[in-house]
Amino acid sequence: MKGELHYQFERFAGAKALHQNLAPADAADELLRLVQAEYRQTLLKTPENDIQILVSKKGKAAILRGAPTAKAAGAGGVAAPAPSHNRTKTYVLPEGEPVPFLEALGVMTPRGKSA
Repeated sequence: MKGELHYQFERFAGAKALHQNLAPADAADELLRLVQAEYRQTLLKTPENDIQILVSKKGKAAILRGAPTAKAAGAGGVAAPAPSHNRTKTYVLPEGEPVPFLEALGVMTPRGKSA
């Protein structure tokens, strides 16, 4: 799965989120199945457009396209890098950096480690 394009489907069972990662061909099949059998309203967000699929009670489908609501590409029209699943966490106190007042209290070593 690493290094390959996959689409993530998210479903909710009560308060629990369930994720399913599918290859493009399988994702297309699953999306078609969901739109035909389960959903009457679907919103697909792509870098180029937001596509909304509405299905009436009689089964008639309407497809609406609009400007993308997701964050745009990076500066100069260059595509932004793919989001990382291993992002660096942001802490109030940077990890591994010594903080003088914590050193004075004896909570942290001069190397920035917990005492």
